[in-house]
Amino acid sequence: LLIDEAIKIINKKLKEVKISADISGRIKTYYSVYNKITKQNRKFEDIYDIIAIRIIVNDVKGCYAVLGIIHSLWKPVPGRFKDFIANPKFNMYQSLHTTVIGIKGKPLEIQIRTFEMHKFAEYGIAAHYRYKEGNNLKRLSEFDKRVTWIRQILDWQKELKDPRDYMESLKLDLFEEEVFVFTPKGKVINLPRGATTIDFAYQIHTDIGHNIIGSKINGNMVPIETVLENGDIVEIIVSKNKKGPSRDWLNIVKTSRARNKIKQWFSKEQKQETYNTGRDIMLKVLRKNSLSFKSVPIEVFDEVAKEMNFEKAENLFRNIGSHKISAHQVFTKIVKKLNQKEPKKELTVEDLHRKEPEGKESCGIKVRGMEEVLVTIARCCNPVPGDNIIGYITRGKGISVHRVDCNNISTLMSLEKQRFIDVAWDKKAPCKFNAEIQVEALDRTKLLRDITNVISEYDLNIVRANSLRIDRSGHVRFRFLIEINNKYILKDVINNIKQVDSVYDAYRVLPRK
Repeated sequence: LLIDEAIKIINKKLKEVKISADISGRIKTYYSVYNKITKQNRKFEDIYDIIAIRIIVNDVKGCYAVLGIIHSLWKPVPGRFKDFIANPKFNMYQSLHTTVIGIKGKPLEIQIRTFEMHKFAEYGIAAHYRYKEGNNLKRLSEFDKRVTWIRQILDWQKELKDPRDYMESLKLDLFEEEVFVFTPKGKVINLPRGATTIDFAYQIHTDIGHNIIGSKINGNMVPIETVLENGDIVEIIVSKNKKGPSRDWLNIVKTSRARNKIKQWFSKEQKQETYNTGRDIMLKVLRKNSLSFKSVPIEVFDEVAKEMNFEKAENLFRNIGSHKISAHQVFTKIVKKLNQKEPKKELTVEDLHRKEPEGKESCGIKVRGMEEVLVTIARCCNPVPGDNIIGYITRGKGISVHRVDCNNISTLMSLEKQRFIDVAWDKKAPCKFNAEIQVEALDRTKLLRDITNVISEYDLNIVRANSLRIDRSGHVRFRFLIEINNKYILKDVINNIKQVDSVYDAYRVLPRK
């Protein structure tokens, strides 16, 4: 009855001033009132919009004219007037809201808007677009401005991988009361209630947010965590040097934009840190083998990255830095790639490291003054490319190649010196040789697995392995016979086995003198 009577009074007044309007009333549902009392901790008498009237006019000018008429009919409640036409909500909602003390002293909320605003409020972006169809380009450009809200939500969806973070962003910015503050040049910035000067800085520009060191509100210096109030004029002071945000800001900021930008900054910093760590680890491995990033083209790293299911070398270094893959495993693949790039000449790790004249090192054996002769590697000392070697002419079994410090050689040298011949490693006959290494350690669970993992990182084949418990105190000895193509990789393998927990010694088994 109060609504009907109020509508009659308003209609009569609008006819006198010749303003056409569509007027309707509503009563807030019990459920809505209950929610405000329970969830917002409000008293029943503090709820002013239980009964409301909506007035829809043709243009914005009519909205303010009707507002003046309403305030001339009934006394407005202080602090209850909201102008969402001059300052639209974050979701682009527009309307004039005022609460007056109406008939019989009852509070009455009145909403005043244009037909266009009403369609936008009731039916959303899609209906607004249909309403705009057929109009001129100038009006369509205004619609594009409104659609920026939808674009920002889509941006959030791309930036936030966790759906819970995305929903939290929507709740933060769609369902919060707003405050309106000003830049020093008078631009209006709307923010959720409780927002700080940090939120304001990020709303202006991401770099300003990252580098904020101080702020002024209404000309007075305040801490950057100060909460903003309606009408504040905010000035941000930024650092001339790149400062970056603090993790503590995540507990201070109110807007999802600020929170997301801060998280992105730290995510980027973490990625850069693991990338730098990975490059350093890889560089150490390369330097151990007399290589550098200059001697290994970036294209090789890219190829190895794709082979290991990474998009590019940057991702490869990042995974090395986070210890998800081994730098030694990558190094082995790099050597293979470098070999493939020179098909006419087999490239070994030794070729790269030693950089000695061609012919001094190889994976095959050259016998001075002889061709197509049977050559075997002596099992007593198992020489590998890089070792100093000598050939011994056997009876009926060709030439046996030994290390020069082999015990058998020293014995035979004193008896049959004339049977010895000069031999050298040959690059043109690539093959693998056996090398024996011994590991001594304190026994523990999964020790053997950890040692063999180191060997497998280099793609080396274990020909034979055996273990022996030395004493009752838990000391064990492992001996591995592995296939290898030069002694420099062997040295690197041994160094890394020494880093395994519980291992106290590892070395290559050589002939005893």
